[in-house]
Amino acid sequence: MKISIVTTSMSPEVIDIMTKADALGVDCEQVKLETPNKFLTDADIVYWRSSRVTKDFKKSVGRSTAMLQAAAQTKIINDVLMNNTLITSKSYQQSYIKYKAPHIRGIDSYLVADESTLIHLIEQGILTYPIIAKPDFGSQGNGIELISAEEELKNLKNISTYVFQNLIPNTCDYRVFVVGGIAVDVVRRQSTEQSTKMYLNNLSQGGKSERVSDPQLYAKLAKKAEAIANVFDLTVCGVDLIQHAETKDLYFLEINTAPQWIIFGDALTADVGEMVAKTCVYLASRKKTFSVSDIRDYYEQNAGYLQPDKRFHFYSRLFLWTRDESYMKELDLLRYKWLPDIQSYCTLAKKIPLLQAKPRSGGRIYRQSSYQKHYKVYKYNRIFFKALFLKTIYGESVEALIGAIDAEDIQRTREELCNDKEAIFALSTHAVNFLYHYEHFFNKTVNPQYILDIGKTYTLSEPTHSLEARTYLYTHAIIGASHFYEKRTITENRSVYIEMLKEIETDMQYHFSEISLDIKCEFVVCAALVDYESTYTDMIASEVALSVSKHANYIVDTYNSKSSKIFKNGFHASEHRNVLAIMAFDKKAE
Repeated sequence: MKISIVTTSMSPEVIDIMTKADALGVDCEQVKLETPNKFLTDADIVYWRSSRVTKDFKKSVGRSTAMLQAAAQTKIINDVLMNNTLITSKSYQQSYIKYKAPHIRGIDSYLVADESTLIHLIEQGILTYPIIAKPDFGSQGNGIELISAEEELKNLKNISTYVFQNLIPNTCDYRVFVVGGIAVDVVRRQSTEQSTKMYLNNLSQGGKSERVSDPQLYAKLAKKAEAIANVFDLTVCGVDLIQHAETKDLYFLEINTAPQWIIFGDALTADVGEMVAKTCVYLASRKKTFSVSDIRDYYEQNAGYLQPDKRFHFYSRLFLWTRDESYMKELDLLRYKWLPDIQSYCTLAKKIPLLQAKPRSGGRIYRQSSYQKHYKVYKYNRIFFKALFLKTIYGESVEALIGAIDAEDIQRTREELCNDKEAIFALSTHAVNFLYHYEHFFNKTVNPQYILDIGKTYTLSEPTHSLEARTYLYTHAIIGASHFYEKRTITENRSVYIEMLKEIETDMQYHFSEISLDIKCEFVVCAALVDYESTYTDMIASEVALSVSKHANYIVDTYNSKSSKIFKNGFHASEHRNVLAIMAFDKKAE
């Protein structure tokens, strides 16, 4: 196997990748494009790291043409550089993130033709001092100026090449390295007394770096960075985020197509160069016929990058589904990260009767009003899930945890929910989980016909919301009856559960492209639980095979017309979909 790295210089990062590739037994070379005579036809994969080519090359061929010629022969990492010459522009990045991912906070950025236009923006209050002026195509913090007064504008040469932003007060910013869809590491950057300019956190300008030790902040940054990398369609990149000193809101700062990592030294915990080399190998080795076992292998090899809750979800589902002891070994290692203190959950259980609903959507906007009425369902589900998996996975006693629940309050919560069928439909997953958990721990039988009739009767104002709620209602009734996969075969009330699956099939007949791949894979798993052969299984398997991410060996929701492809297609966000696909279609999991 051969990897070619297109770059203008033999940087420390390129040397690092080449060294790590050599350790993997893979040939790796630097390619510096100087003339159109050097093409990339002999490499198994090309990592296009450079955003520039030499002037002679640009005049004679150009980057896009060279990449098109290479793409006809081999795979290219970061091929977005081929068709999007503006991707390294800071103003473009901000406008693009605002357009493609409005839920991610960007920084309003302005280009101006001359000084008078800039002054007009200031007079209108659109820009207010102090203002950050940065070269639109700059890097490493070079050329960035802090403008505090009009007379300082004279320091800017060729003002039309700058992008202008209001300063976000901060004490630091963050660099997240995303490789193969995975946020492999997060570091904090801060200015120091040695910094060339105190408002710059860049290490190239004298700043310092340190590890991010707060697991919640780390997870938040990682999730956001994976989504941003997906927006820009980059396999290898550095995502910079900045946090407002007062509000603590995170803002997208910029994305780097050729990130540095050696400069961060001991602040890094991951071997970024090795991960880049491995990703090149993954993608170069990808077969024309993709197997779900490749997904399983990729997640198993990289599960260490998942946050503990996601890692637990992945291994717990596969253990309960397969009873493979190798998964149990991983769960043993996770035991005290997943639930370090049972007593804290006992305390939470005792407090639930006194809790008040806080404004939130309940996971979906169409659940908001029902959540406000039945918010305790969510709280009790947290206790139930801990108790269930302590019992079914770890074999531990849950008497203390269940005993901490106020029997009268939870019975009242159940009765109020059962008398509100419209809320059961809207809450779907959460309502059904609660009812089956209650059955499991308090011996109150759930009548699945009652759930089926609700799904047939009720609708929401938005048809796609009704479609989603109904499907989740039915699939989680089946999963609930299995005690979340503790039982691999459901025989009691099987005919009712099969009727639920047939109702889903009817929806698929008319709305197949509107149903997420997560739900489709979950449908196949549910069909296996009740031993039902669906005519849609092969169709869903085909969609799985066609939905492999271009960035790594996991599946993304490519063909669902109603899905948020931005937030659900990173490594972390895709875990639920991928573990269901493994359960549904991997031969090892059968």
